[in-house]
Amino acid sequence: MTKQESPAFTRGSIKLAGEVCRGTGQIRRYVTGTISNPLLRNGHLLTLSSGVTGLIGLLYWAVTARSYDPDSVGRNSAALSMMMLLAAIAQLDVSTAMVRFVPSAGAHTRRLVAVGYLTCGSLAVLVSLSFVALAPRVSPGVTYFDHPLAPASFMVATVAYTLFVVQDGVLTGLRRAAWVPVENVLFGVAKVGLVLAFATALPEHGIFVSWLLPLIATVVLVTVLLFGWAIPRHQRTAPGANTLPRASDIARFVMTGYVGAVCSIASMTLMPILVITFLGAAANAGFAIAWVMAYSLHLLNINMGASFVVETASDQAVLHRNCLQMLSHVGRLLVPAVLLVVVLAPYVLGVIGPAYSEATGTLRLLSLGALPHLLVVVAVNSARVQRRMGLVVLIQAAECVLVLGLGALLLPVMGLSGAGLGWLLTHCLIAGFLLLRRDLWLTVDGAAGSRGEPTGAALPRIALPLVIWTLRAAGALGQRERLGRIITCVRARRGRPGPDPHALLPSLLPQLPSIPGTPPPTTWTHLIPVGTVTDLCVARLGPPGQRPVAVLKLARTGRATRELHAQRLVLSALSSRVALAGWRALLPRVLLHRNDEVSTVTVETMLEGSELARCLTAPDRGDAALTEALRSVHQFHRLTGRLDLVNSDHLRNWVDAPLGQLRESCQVLTPALLPAIERLGSRLRDGLAGHRTLVSWTHGDFTPGNVLISDHNGRVSGIVDWGGARPGQPSLLDSYMLLVCAVGQREGREMGATVTRLLRAGGLPERERAVLAGARRRTRGESEVDDLRVDVDERTLILLAWLHHAVELRRKCDRYRENPVWWALNAEPVLHAVADVPAKVGST
Repeated sequence: MTKQESPAFTRGSIKLAGEVCRGTGQIRRYVTGTISNPLLRNGHLLTLSSGVTGLIGLLYWAVTARSYDPDSVGRNSAALSMMMLLAAIAQLDVSTAMVRFVPSAGAHTRRLVAVGYLTCGSLAVLVSLSFVALAPRVSPGVTYFDHPLAPASFMVATVAYTLFVVQDGVLTGLRRAAWVPVENVLFGVAKVGLVLAFATALPEHGIFVSWLLPLIATVVLVTVLLFGWAIPRHQRTAPGANTLPRASDIARFVMTGYVGAVCSIASMTLMPILVITFLGAAANAGFAIAWVMAYSLHLLNINMGASFVVETASDQAVLHRNCLQMLSHVGRLLVPAVLLVVVLAPYVLGVIGPAYSEATGTLRLLSLGALPHLLVVVAVNSARVQRRMGLVVLIQAAECVLVLGLGALLLPVMGLSGAGLGWLLTHCLIAGFLLLRRDLWLTVDGAAGSRGEPTGAALPRIALPLVIWTLRAAGALGQRERLGRIITCVRARRGRPGPDPHALLPSLLPQLPSIPGTPPPTTWTHLIPVGTVTDLCVARLGPPGQRPVAVLKLARTGRATRELHAQRLVLSALSSRVALAGWRALLPRVLLHRNDEVSTVTVETMLEGSELARCLTAPDRGDAALTEALRSVHQFHRLTGRLDLVNSDHLRNWVDAPLGQLRESCQVLTPALLPAIERLGSRLRDGLAGHRTLVSWTHGDFTPGNVLISDHNGRVSGIVDWGGARPGQPSLLDSYMLLVCAVGQREGREMGATVTRLLRAGGLPERERAVLAGARRRTRGESEVDDLRVDVDERTLILLAWLHHAVELRRKCDRYRENPVWWALNAEPVLHAVADVPAKVGST
């Protein structure tokens, strides 16, 4: 028996044949499954189109270089590059909008595509005409447009190429992605044939004309097919008929997507400039080759993402499944491809030329970046499907900033590999964030699933952590107050809906009473806006060219209307108290309060002096001014208060009532902290019950911005904004509110961070304690009764002042009622600290 006939050999052969058959069957099933799945099939077709287009492009330029002289190649390639750039500007990312909205446009598809054509075509005419008119003047050395037909052909080519790009999006949206590689192959082959044919007939402009004629023919042919057959068929068979959003929503989608596309393009096109800047042109040659090779891997992600949008746009119920399917399928292809490139990188680059071997590390790093880039692409397109364009823009802007920023940092240190590492780190960081915050792009609620989330709706959700981090960083650097002033100025410039204060003056000024020593009220026509974070519009009022004599306050909301009404009643009540006869000079006087169907407005006298907040920044007068402010408010408390034991009625008004309002905000913003609210209530009740304290009127918002200090004698010259004043309150609320704000301003911290630090430190810093003691000594010298001593934990008073401040903001301003930024910075830290810091009894 021969070897070939041995039983062992026969069994091995049969086993091997079986393995081969099984392997062949698995491959067949895999290919069949891919072809039958529209998501995967269209993605691979788009990738095929990109690959074939790239190969034909290489052939085209190789033929061109051999058939035309270098000067002609240079002029024509520059013209083609500018034409494509202008087309990219003119198409406004409408191609992406077509991918997103055509699948679900149904009966509106024809109108949607026609408007897209008209918009992009018109803009292409405008930008190309502008370029043709300005180019010879800006750059007289440009000779391409010397031929009489060159400007017109350039404009036609720009319009045609713009529509050519848009058509690819329309074909993809219509699920005709198989046409895209056919279209691009025919266009590429025609270019190669024409560039050879025109080499003799048109040696100066043959290259450009070889693009122009196929572009026109392709656009016309595809347009006829689209409007004559593909779009009517789609309108008859598409299940998502009549689901096209409003034109304004599509416009916002396009414009925000355009911003993101610019960022994405910049992250790729500006890196070569950085390489040349830091390493020189020779190094950029290696980077260019490495980028072209690595980008082919990224193109798989990008093209699959376009197919994902098409297959998910009309039925967001399958979004989660399609995301996982794309990650799984592309990942199985991408991982071995990346590993292959990593292994073969030095050999491939060595074949191109020994000088390019230095880019081996760069090619490996750029290729590895395709793996996290897959997750980024899935997230971006998932957000695009849900029309969360704010998230799309933020991801692409972060990509641009990180790629270029890390490249600028790493290139001088690591050389060419720094560009690759910057690309890899950027996408690892963004992918890591997106994995942690899957709710931003992988979750579709009921509303979004049916009609899509409004454009930009994701922006607050993703921007919130960034805003909070920025404000906390500003506080840590001691720049919180400066940043706050900038924010206030921006809000003041942006304005809010409501009556214009200038429009009220003609009817308002004749009603004002005269003020002795000032011009007649009818001359008070000059308004100086004052920045504020409340719902009031505030402006100083006076004659032009002279100092202001009054303050105008105009309500923007119903809450602000109630605030003005409350302040008028408080000032009236305090002005009528005989005990305050010598003290009420510090109060503004209401000149006019008008409440009608048009507006609610108050005009009050303007008190002289500088804000205590400004005085605190001056080393030579800060503590003295703070002492004077405390002394003045202590006088007010003594004149309106009495000593009392804290009982259950007091605790209901001072603790339980404000805690109830804080609890409402906590229920909406962070329900998990509700137990901390209860701990805070227990701590305050235990810390206050049974103690003897002064119960009086309090200002309610006694902060450095509401106290005026005379520039002449350093005494308090006025106290403003009395809308939150109340009788029957613990007098020390005002003192501790002012001191906590002073500490926060000196340290540049948010209120929440300041209170948290004071709780952990055991109370006020020694500097503020010394100021408080000095103010008490001066007040005792003016009174026969020492009624300011209480035996309460100082931290209890700090917490009580913070609680009343939080509720006061919530009461008078809509912006603070359920503001997640304010809550995260000023409420959450304090509530966490309440659980961490034990109570301690200490004398104040």
